[in-house]
Amino acid sequence: KNLTSLQKLSFLDASDGSIIKELEQLKKLRKLGIIKLREVYGDALCKAIENMTHLCSLSIGAMGNDGMLKLESLRNPPSSLQRLYLYGRLEKLPIWIKEIPNLVRLYLKWSSLKEDPLPYLKDLSKLLYLKFYEAYGGDELHFNNGWLKGLKVLHLESLPKLKTIKIAKGAIPYLAELKIGKCQKMVTFPRDIQNLTSLQKLYLYDMHEQYINRMVDTQSEDYKIINKIPCLLYTSPSPRDLSTS
Repeated sequence: KNLTSLQKLSFLDASDGSIIKELEQLKKLRKLGIIKLREVYGDALCKAIENMTHLCSLSIGAMGNDGMLKLESLRNPPSSLQRLYLYGRLEKLPIWIKEIPNLVRLYLKWSSLKEDPLPYLKDLSKLLYLKFYEAYGGDELHFNNGWLKGLKVLHLESLPKLKTIKIAKGAIPYLAELKIGKCQKMVTFPRDIQNLTSLQKLYLYDMHEQYINRMVDTQSEDYKIINKIPCLLYTSPSPRDLSTS
């Protein structure tokens, strides 16, 4: 059958690599989901993606949680791309991500980046949704003035060494929803959250007990900041989470 007019392809097992060469013919794809990609086939996949000028959604998963994604060789990402989901370790954030003009959603999972990815993402003015899950191994994330001007939702989960978030005045000015979960090294509330003038909803889950205690203490500075946020949801950590902190 002639598959060149195919527009959606999901959960495509790329473990043996032979299928990737055939992807070069699928130039009309609008949605592509790849799983079990081996590092050795990364360059071939990048070459195929460059032909997909109508691609709106791209999901790429490595072979296993600790599998490496090799995606640096993508030179011209499709400008139509709006949603990007990467599941797997990254040596560094692919430079081409910052060159996707219409990117709306970005989800990085298991990336284990050593370097703060935000300076590479700061100019993605149409980005509305950003999620990091085990994506960054550093202890601070910095949002500077003028960065990510359109961002509405930020979700930070399972960042094992993250201690604080620094948010300059004028950074992420339209952020309406912030979720932070399973960041056990964050024991004090980031003061800079008061710079988020559009924040409507704060959701905290599986955080350190000390963090939650400060938040609900009516005499604490943390409480005074949080009290101004219209909607606050939080869960206390389970005993299992506490024992590993």
